[in-house]
This record gives sequence, C-alpha cells and structure tokens, in this order.
Amino acid sequence: MPTKRQLARLGRKQKVRRCVVPYLCGGPQRFVVASKFLIRAPRKPNSAKRQVVRVRLKYKGKFIYCRMPGQGKDLNEGALLLMRGGGSKDLAGINYTLVRGALSFTKIEQFGRSNRRSKFGTKLNRDKEPPIVDINKELEDEVEMIRYIWHAAQNWHYVIPHDYFF
Repeated sequence: MPTKRQLARLGRKQKVRRCVVPYLCGGPQRFVVASKFLIRAPRKPNSAKRQVVRVRLKYKGKFIYCRMPGQGKDLNEGALLLMRGGGSKDLAGINYTLVRGALSFTKIEQFGRSNRRSKFGTKLNRDKEPPIVDINKELEDEVEMIRYIWHAAQNWHYVIPHDYFF
C-alpha cells in the first residue's frame, strides 16, 4: 500500500488492457493466406473434431490459427481468405474465425441452412412452395352440414313454418 507522499510524488499507474485480437489492428477483418489445415479436439466437457487453419497475415507475415465455421471445405494452401475476430471458447488460443462466403471460402448452400444464415453466408431459399393440404370429402361434407345448421339457427323464422308453433 503506497503512502500519501508516494502517491503525491508518483501517482497511480493505469492498468494496461490487453487486446484479445491484436492482429486485426483495430479493423473488423483482415486478409490472410492459408498455409496448413489441422483438426483439433476441444476442451474437456466438449467432444468433437474442430477444423483449424494456420494462416499467414498478408500485412505482417506472421502465422496465427483461425477456426473454420460450418461444414465442409474446399480450400487449398495459398487460398486467400478473410479473417474476423472471435474464436470459440472450447479451442484454446484460437481467437479468430474465417468468414464464409468471402473470397476463396465458399458458402454453405448445399446443406440447406435456414437459421444463422448471415454468419455462414447462405441466401434465403424462396423456391419452396407451400405444402398442399388435402381435405377429405367426408370432412368437407361435415363442414357443409355445420354451415347449414348455423345458417338455419340464424334465420330460424324463415326455415321453420309459422304453423309449427300453433
């Protein structure tokens, strides 16, 4: 604990905040070149095979690891990719993700993705027709009978003869 005299003489130093994604240099994305493809296992509670790419930064020449989102890949070494911040929590030391649908990294349209489409670069499929509903003939007859009864109940003085009550 510093004394009052030490604080008056030196003051307090601000804590330096560490940047989680230093290789983005304050920008949203960066161009990278793929150099090696790996498969990693996640941390303890999870169990899977995660695809990871070792990439070289175009502007610095340093090598870092990025996560590949989605299913399937058709990349080779030397492919030009787009990298953004944000890794997965269960992969240690991987704080970057590749952007699907940008440059050489293809979209996932063949898997029929319907949710989180913008993250994986899939377009909305508007070609689907609404499902055709078949109604049985018996059901139509029942509906017609209910309509007739309802109409008769609304207009009972027209349906029932006046002599019926006397």
